[in-house]
Amino acid sequence: MSLVYFKEDVESAAEGKWLEIFAVLAPAFDPRLFERPTKHVTCPVHGSRGKKGDGFRFYKTVAQKGDGICNSCGGRTNGFSMLMWVNKWEFLETLNAVGDYLRVDKREWTPSNKNTSQASRKVKALQTPRRSEKVYKESKPVSAVPLAPVSTVSCTAEDYLAATEGEVLGVIDSCADSQVDTSTCSNSEEAPKVVPIQQASVNLDKIRRTQANLAKAIARDKAYQAKLPGEIKALWQKSFSLKSVVAEPMRLYLKKRGLVFKSSLNIDQADLRFIPNLEYYEERVNERTGEVYPVKTGEFPAILAGIHDVQGRLVTLHRIYITRKGKKAPVDDPKKMKSVPEKLEVTGAAIRLGDPIDGVVGVAEGIETALAAYRGSMLPTWSTVNATLLANFDPPEGTKAVVIFADKDVSKAGEVAANELISRMREKGIVAFSYLPEAPIPKRKKSIDWNDVLLSEGMAGFPSLTEIMATVNAFLDH
Repeated sequence: MSLVYFKEDVESAAEGKWLEIFAVLAPAFDPRLFERPTKHVTCPVHGSRGKKGDGFRFYKTVAQKGDGICNSCGGRTNGFSMLMWVNKWEFLETLNAVGDYLRVDKREWTPSNKNTSQASRKVKALQTPRRSEKVYKESKPVSAVPLAPVSTVSCTAEDYLAATEGEVLGVIDSCADSQVDTSTCSNSEEAPKVVPIQQASVNLDKIRRTQANLAKAIARDKAYQAKLPGEIKALWQKSFSLKSVVAEPMRLYLKKRGLVFKSSLNIDQADLRFIPNLEYYEERVNERTGEVYPVKTGEFPAILAGIHDVQGRLVTLHRIYITRKGKKAPVDDPKKMKSVPEKLEVTGAAIRLGDPIDGVVGVAEGIETALAAYRGSMLPTWSTVNATLLANFDPPEGTKAVVIFADKDVSKAGEVAANELISRMREKGIVAFSYLPEAPIPKRKKSIDWNDVLLSEGMAGFPSLTEIMATVNAFLDH
């Protein structure tokens, strides 16, 4: 008999508390996140190559789920994966640390006779980082505070499989009935114990108020969900096409980026429209209660991009706030995605910039990058907004090939996302391959994308449509 942490027990205990868990167990996080979790700060893993950082933030649901995203590294959907990423921990280390901090009760389990080879595969899978995590293996959290030692466990394949039946994932606490390396076992006298390290500038009482306020915000969002679909539809219907006389600020914005299209490309029929005046809101914090609330700070012209799912349904809108002269609006976050209505899913969706050619479609992260790829290669290229959504893109029925115009990032996030999408497409029998900018990333920049290529090299820096289709046909022939 052994006492273990069960994953569902720890997960249940952590719900609503992930923000304070991060403050205690992950000192690499910027302390400002614990006051304003959804505000962008420097990435805790690869740091920053610019003054504003690389755009890491938690989601509004961070207290419940532990989720967040870095614009370069991609997203983490739960607290366990977030801690594994930022602290470079294995899953069992993470489960043990969270369970110890929350003082979760352990339960008994008994090793049973299981197929050893199956168990060995599970152990190997646990110890092998996913493709999306390999690129961060050598990087270190950006923090002057040392991470706390965490007790780990080494056990036989049979014991591990027994501990991981169904949703059970445990850390062995007793070595009596299993072949365990007692030098690392959590009940060994010499084993290191989890000693939570709290950042000196973090006040747990204040963090708990932030968590409570996030719960209130989520409750408000549920009420907002009822009117959200109608709001999205109404906003889209009152917007104007690129060719409209009132859309001059949008045309200026695109022109500054070399995105001037011939009429034959039908870019005006894409999921890209313009609205002359759109309210802009910023989050403010009540200094007394810590509650976060939206405040209207102005109105600006805006580019609206419709994000459609694989069935062609309008899911939500991506907004780019600009000035009358075609520059980015002077606000903290000029690019914002509107909330996603319930029963709809943004994962797999995209901003459709043109129709596929003979079942072949291009895909890229940002709107400007996708438009640049369309302009340079003549292949209609859709935008997924970020690397995480690119990796999970779902093409429409009848697609024969997906051509990826990947971002070249210092973090390698663009390449990782492209490779993950290629693997997913090939599993579905769809041809997929990617292009990466050949130019080196300039000093003090975090990436180079295909809009940079268009501005520096013109159309000569892109593969031609003839070359792309020949590559597709070569894949199809084999």
